[in-house]
Amino acid sequence: MGNLRSGAVTAVVADDSIVFRTAFADFLAAIDVSVVGQVASAESAVAMAKRVRPDVIFVDARMPGMGGIAACRQIRASCPGTRVVLMSANPANLGGDPGTSGATAVVPKLDIVQSERLVELVKQLMRQPALGRSS
Repeated sequence: MGNLRSGAVTAVVADDSIVFRTAFADFLAAIDVSVVGQVASAESAVAMAKRVRPDVIFVDARMPGMGGIAACRQIRASCPGTRVVLMSANPANLGGDPGTSGATAVVPKLDIVQSERLVELVKQLMRQPALGRSS
């Protein structure tokens, strides 16, 4: 499995499934991504993003409350330097328009559990210039 430079990337995982959330956070840590927070709701994702300003936040598109797409819009508005990845078991069936959410990427959860694809996604995200951050 590939990895990233230790401490180079900070991330938050937002998913209402504690099983997925903790397993995904453990996986990110195993590839040297520093997981700085885990939350179970879209509202908490917005608050956590504002508080810790991670490099990337992985947000489940379908969560109770405001939902991941609305959270993505709020995170992008308040934290322009944070890349937001919307995750979905079935991206084709998302409510709302993920294309207008400001998400950096919309990723099927199946791709997330395939380690090499995830490593490449994080590397690609970090190569892109982030809005609101100077190099």
